[in-house]
Amino acid sequence: MIRGQSQANRGRNTVKTLQELEQKVQEIKGRYEDNNENMPPYEKSYLERLEQPVLYKIKSGQTKPQALVLMCMSLIFVLLALNVVMFSVVPDYTTYGSQYYRVNNTIGNVTTEIMQRCNNIHAPADGCIMTRVAFLLMAYHTNIWFFGAIYYWMVWIFVVVIVAGT
Repeated sequence: MIRGQSQANRGRNTVKTLQELEQKVQEIKGRYEDNNENMPPYEKSYLERLEQPVLYKIKSGQTKPQALVLMCMSLIFVLLALNVVMFSVVPDYTTYGSQYYRVNNTIGNVTTEIMQRCNNIHAPADGCIMTRVAFLLMAYHTNIWFFGAIYYWMVWIFVVVIVAGT
């Protein structure tokens, strides 16, 4: 039992089964059957929240250990996916960071040194050092090439879905 709640009051506002959820949604929709524009904003937001699927409820001191493990694993995969996507979105920065290298320009008797950013096209082998993330992703995509191909086409599918959805 939750602290501060009587036995009769416990769980009154919570929906426990899928059938109860469907009944609650139909009850709210039935009230505004003729005109959904008259539905108050608090009931619209409550209805949206009821229609969203919930795998686990996260509450202080009441969360199941499986929910915490699932949440942590999801966050790890989100960070991994973000690293891989950043490699596609900003490849120069992900590969070399904010490194610069010197370029000697000699025109006649005048020699000038110019500092240029390291990039994937003009990066000298001895002047620019790849980041660990870029090195691991390059090795991964080189040795297991079909994952790189799958990743390439998944990025294009993602772009098409985003463009088609807007």
